[in-house]
Amino acid sequence: MVPMPVSYTLVAPDANDRPSGLLRLTMLRTGYSDVVKPKLAAFLDAYPDIRIELCLQEALSNIVVDGFDAGIRLGHSLDRDMIAVRVSPDQRLVVVGSPDYFVRRGKPKHPRDLHAHECIGLRMSSGAVARWRFLDGDAELELAVEGRAVTNDGSVLVDAAVEGVGLAYVFEDMVSELVSERRLVRVLDKHCPQIPGYFLYYPSRQNLAPKVQVLVDFLKKARPRGRGQRAPVSAAR
Repeated sequence: MVPMPVSYTLVAPDANDRPSGLLRLTMLRTGYSDVVKPKLAAFLDAYPDIRIELCLQEALSNIVVDGFDAGIRLGHSLDRDMIAVRVSPDQRLVVVGSPDYFVRRGKPKHPRDLHAHECIGLRMSSGAVARWRFLDGDAELELAVEGRAVTNDGSVLVDAAVEGVGLAYVFEDMVSELVSERRLVRVLDKHCPQIPGYFLYYPSRQNLAPKVQVLVDFLKKARPRGRGQRAPVSAAR
């Protein structure tokens, strides 16, 4: 018997399985600067069929209700119902002021000395001014500081400190260059805590969209190692 010829059909991959479409993300401005900005161009080059929309907002967003695919937030503020993937090391908080400010007002030696200083306040989306949290030995210390200047923007906070308006309580990465240039000076370092870093979070669905999956993989692969110097302490945001 002569064997029958066998034919083969090549089946193209399902277009729905390829990473494509609009990827909507919500995050803090600092989350954009630290996590997304350094990697955005490379991600879009790697996935040309993906478009991206970035919504920078301080208020926590219900990503399901508001139509976002994922968000990036600090670890302590995440909803437990979400799947979270670390995308940054822990964040160190620092207190900084300008050299001119310290010439005029002196340097605080302990966090409680801040009551005698001009402290630039950060207005949160809840309307409250963020408290400053510190480590005092094995204890945590929380202070409601005072000052004549308040803002809801981290960049303005840093600018005001550079101009000598008062002291700012910010993430180390926001001011590291200014400190190296000696335009700002750090104080109270031994009392300043670390908090959990940024996490990419998304709803706990069984079938994760390819565009979200590749973002998860891309940010996980690119993230630096954590510093791991101190135990985390709760923060205002």
